[in-house]
Amino acid sequence: MSRSIASIALALALVAAACGDDTTTETEAPDTSSAAETTTTAAPTSTAAATTTTTAAATTTTTAAPTTTTTAAPTTTVAALPDTALQAPILDGDGYKFGNIAGAATADELPFPLGGAITARWYTAGDRWVVVYDGLDVAASGALCPGNSILNAASGGFEFISNSPTPGAQCVGAPNVVDGAVMMCNGQVSYATEIPTGIAGTLFASIEVYPGDGNNLGASVPIPTDGTGTEIDPATLTC
Repeated sequence: MSRSIASIALALALVAAACGDDTTTETEAPDTSSAAETTTTAAPTSTAAATTTTTAAATTTTTAAPTTTTTAAPTTTVAALPDTALQAPILDGDGYKFGNIAGAATADELPFPLGGAITARWYTAGDRWVVVYDGLDVAASGALCPGNSILNAASGGFEFISNSPTPGAQCVGAPNVVDGAVMMCNGQVSYATEIPTGIAGTLFASIEVYPGDGNNLGASVPIPTDGTGTEIDPATLTC
């Protein structure tokens, strides 16, 4: 059986070989190597012209500083006083009471200081004496009545006695009140006295208080003179 099948297969093969065409047909593979299409896309030119922005420079405003004119205050400085040999401080023991009362007046009772805080300085101005109460502060003491006189060596009596008020004082009860004899400048108190030069004796520079009830207080300092002194222009004692 197996031999029959093999014989049949061999026969079929022979038949097929006999019927075959000797021409060999070659089928050419289709050309799939078509050239790659080159697509060149030009990059868009996007060169934008740069915009130039010019900003005008900020306006500079210059404001001139206002001119301030300062008016100098009037000069109120007292001229420097020349030296004088006739000067003496008012000391603690120089206080006194007079009028309806008597005795010594202490620093606690007086509105101005004792103990040498105030010095009487004497000068001549023409034919009259001028006294400067150096250190007397009227702003602190309040209204006062400075006074002065001379104890005449020849006669033995007090002469040319006078008092003059500082601003606000009345000097009620003083024996001889001379208005305007007190000179003030920048707090300095001076007095143009009625005492003539040329008299030998003792000068008295006084500061007194007249409250109006007769209970008067004061202080005074003496200094001897031969009638001559250091000359001064009284205008230098005023403002």
